[in-house]
Amino acid sequence: MEKKEISYEEFQAELQVVRELIERAQLALDCLSLGDTDAFLEAVDELYLESREAEANNALNYFRRMIQHLFKLKYGTRPESFKKLRREIENFRDEAIDLINRKGKTGKPNKNISDRVTIGLQDAYESAIRFFGNDIKDDPEDYKIQDTKSIPSKCPWTLTELMDQDIEILLTSLET
Repeated sequence: MEKKEISYEEFQAELQVVRELIERAQLALDCLSLGDTDAFLEAVDELYLESREAEANNALNYFRRMIQHLFKLKYGTRPESFKKLRREIENFRDEAIDLINRKGKTGKPNKNISDRVTIGLQDAYESAIRFFGNDIKDDPEDYKIQDTKSIPSKCPWTLTELMDQDIEILLTSLET
C-alpha cells in the first residue's frame, strides 16, 4: 500500500481523535480503579463498538476506492496504468478483507462488521461513481466517456464477490 500524504491540518485532526480516545480509555480505567466495574465495562463496550463501526467505515472506504479503480480499469484509455491499477485494486481489497476478518471479542471475525459493510455497499458504490465522475472531469482524455454512460446505477456485486472474485470477472459485471 502506498503512503498517503496528509496535510498538517489533517494530521492534527487525526491526532486529536487519538487524544480523545486515550482520554476516554483513561476515564474507563479511573472507573475501574474506583471500583465501579459497571461504569468501566460500559465505557469499554462503548469504545469497542465505536472501534468496530470505524473498522466497517474504513472497509467501506477501501471498497469505494477499489470500485473506483475498477471503473478506471474498465473505462481507461491508458494501458500503461492498468498494471498499477490492478495492484491497487488488490491492495484495497486486501485491506478491506483484513478489517472484515479481524477477530472480535469471541476470537472469531465480527459479523457486525461484514453486516455493516454489506448494508453500506450501495452507498460506497454510488460514492465511487461520483469520485470517478471527478476523475473524468479532471482528465477526460484518459477515459472512454461514451462507454461510461452504461455504468449501472445499482452495485452489480455482492460483498462476497468483491472479496473473492478475480478482477476480470468483476469487470464483466460492468458490461451492458
